[in-house]
Parts: sequence; structure tokens; C-alpha cells
Amino acid sequence: MTTHQSRVEQILKNILGHETVLPEPQSRIETLLLELNSAIKDGGTAPVDLTARLNNVAADVEEIKEEQTAQNIAIGECLTPDDIVIMSESVYGNITPNSRTALLYFLYEG
Repeated sequence: MTTHQSRVEQILKNILGHETVLPEPQSRIETLLLELNSAIKDGGTAPVDLTARLNNVAADVEEIKEEQTAQNIAIGECLTPDDIVIMSESVYGNITPNSRTALLYFLYEG
């Protein structure tokens, strides 16, 4: 059984680097895909405002990473490994209430 590629599939395979003959566009989507293919092969093109927005997003991501690092450090200063315990329900059930000293217990079935 032979399966025929759709025209969009041919264009997408070409964008991904497969050797295929590109058809002439017959729809707006095909025209846009061919423009995308050209832009990628030409090293990419983007309007200046899009580049600026991407740079702003990258700066925001870095700021969020720094905040997360600071939060992780603060949490690490407040908790010890003994404060959070992961164990089975059966083991937890065998611990007397007075022996439960951790702040958090995460239980799994078993």
C-alpha cells in the first residue's frame, strides 16, 4: 500500500531538511510555510519589535530564575532533610504519634 504525501507534508519535510521537491503553493498556508522555509534557510528574519520582545522575555526568565534560586536558598535555610519524610502508608501507620517529628510526611501506597 502506497501512501501519498500531502503538499503540506512535503513542505514540512523540506523545512526539516529532507530532500523533497517543493510544490507551487496552492493555499495561503502553503505560501506561509514556503516563506517560513525561506526565512529559516536564510538564517531567520524577524521584525525588530519581535526581537526586542524576545529579549525582554529572556530578561524576565533570568529574573525569575534568580528569584527561584533565592527562594530555594531561603527554604533550604528553614528546612532540614529530616523535616520532609517520604514513606509507605504501612510504615507511617506503625509510627506512634509522639515519634512523628517531621514537619511533612508524604505517603505512598505499599
